[in-house]
Amino acid sequence: RQPVHALGMFIGALRGQAMSDDARRLVEHIDGSVGAMDGLFASLLDISRLDAGVVQAHPVNFALQPLLERICGDYIEEARLKGIRLKQRSCSETVESDPVLVGRILRNLIANAARYTDRGRILVGCRRRGTRVRVEVWDTGRGIPPTEQGNVYREFYQLGNPERDRSKGLGLGLAIVKRLAQLLDCPLSLRSEPGKGSVFALDLPRAAPTAPVVVPVTATGSSASAPRLILVIDDEIAIQEAMRSLLTGWGHKVIAAGSYAEMERQIAALPLRPDLLISDYRLRGE
Repeated sequence: RQPVHALGMFIGALRGQAMSDDARRLVEHIDGSVGAMDGLFASLLDISRLDAGVVQAHPVNFALQPLLERICGDYIEEARLKGIRLKQRSCSETVESDPVLVGRILRNLIANAARYTDRGRILVGCRRRGTRVRVEVWDTGRGIPPTEQGNVYREFYQLGNPERDRSKGLGLGLAIVKRLAQLLDCPLSLRSEPGKGSVFALDLPRAAPTAPVVVPVTATGSSASAPRLILVIDDEIAIQEAMRSLLTGWGHKVIAAGSYAEMERQIAALPLRPDLLISDYRLRGE
């Protein structure tokens, strides 16, 4: 994925350059294609990692409301532009599961609802069912025929997209959702009627009433507009150059290197203290 990652940053840097309207439209088309390619790579990697059994669940007790608010907030504008209403009912329940993986499941379900609903509304809420909490995503979309409902979890399977338009997704989202639900041992169900809409439901285990609750930490920082000295360490030259172009275009001073030792030599004579270090997670060698 590194070449795709670099390409995305080069496009970001290119956006800051003066160009004609025709050139800007070309850049937007390139960005759309790169976004689709990156989405495909990410989904294929997710599928392969889940099939290989290398994704592990890390259950904790967490409140559902902040997670649902954050995900729904990301899709409210998309729904509004289509003329549909996205509503999230307040939920006071606390569950015991992996918040990252649960978030990925719900994000996929809500994104699908926004993509395939052309009128009406989307409703997201939860209800207590014994020792479980059921999170439901309702939509008034096109619906899924009974004969097709078992197929929607297959890889690359899509309804109503014979031309394989990538703007309508890749047909991998629900395949990933199904595998994640199985990994978490959380039953996933679907009710749907063509022309009336669908309801996807995920059953999560309720947390014990006295169990401690993990509160997500919100990152804070200083103004992004102030010029900073940023160090970039990456052993891929293309990534170095792409990061340098993008960050310099945002007004920052950038020093890039391929290793920690190389970076040390470059900053030895600097009178300034660096504000930020961006490093590749797995550098070559030591």
